[in-house]
Amino acid sequence: MPKSLFEDVKICLSVLTRFPVTTSLSTLPEDGEDKLKRIGKAYRAAPVVGLIAGVVGAFAYLVGSSMTGSPVYLAAVMAVGAQLLITGGSQEIGFSKVISLRPHPSADQNGHDESAGVAAGTLATMIMMLLKIFLIGELATPWAAGMGLIASAALGRAAQVQLMAFSSDNSSAQPSKVDATTSMVVGAAIGGAALLFASGLQFYLPVIGAVIGIAISTLVFFGFTKSRHHLDNLNVKEALSLVVEIGALYGIVELMPVGFN
Repeated sequence: MPKSLFEDVKICLSVLTRFPVTTSLSTLPEDGEDKLKRIGKAYRAAPVVGLIAGVVGAFAYLVGSSMTGSPVYLAAVMAVGAQLLITGGSQEIGFSKVISLRPHPSADQNGHDESAGVAAGTLATMIMMLLKIFLIGELATPWAAGMGLIASAALGRAAQVQLMAFSSDNSSAQPSKVDATTSMVVGAAIGGAALLFASGLQFYLPVIGAVIGIAISTLVFFGFTKSRHHLDNLNVKEALSLVVEIGALYGIVELMPVGFN
């Protein structure tokens, strides 16, 4: 079992990041159903990818915060940049494409305006990145920022797997509901442990904040975009991961105990 879980992590890293990881997928037929099923099974380890992305972001934040002056926002920019570098911006690209699904006033009679959609998606994603940078900067200390990055990234990936499993795309790569539940448990465990390390026995406060932030951000996302009508779209699942991540960060910042940020 541990060997299988380790292989799940490697597969998730190869699919969800730019890390050059060698996996057992290379022994399976390219684009075969067995390969897709193995990827679907491996998604239960997706929150671990969030953990790794959080650690990379935390290290980048630490490097940035070591500069002279009070460079919390510079450190936050470096953290977000490092995460984008290793993930290839898959969440951000998905979010941008989801925003472009909404018809624009200048669209033609079929509701299409490619240039307007691209512009709207790009602007919305820029705003989301600025919001993420601001929230990380508000955590102020390298330790709190690092733990916040880890918790939010793990929860974001867990949410992505939940939508993958419970949307009816019937893909061979679709995770089972059991694997999705495992993913959520793993994500919650990583997030809870990170917040425990960040705020001690008062960790329940940022946990509550993260839950509330996730609930609000998810409702806004599905309420104000057409994504609820396109749950089978991979971009929607990637976008939800980003939305949940930022919602969790917002809640963590709001309810982080005084003296821990």
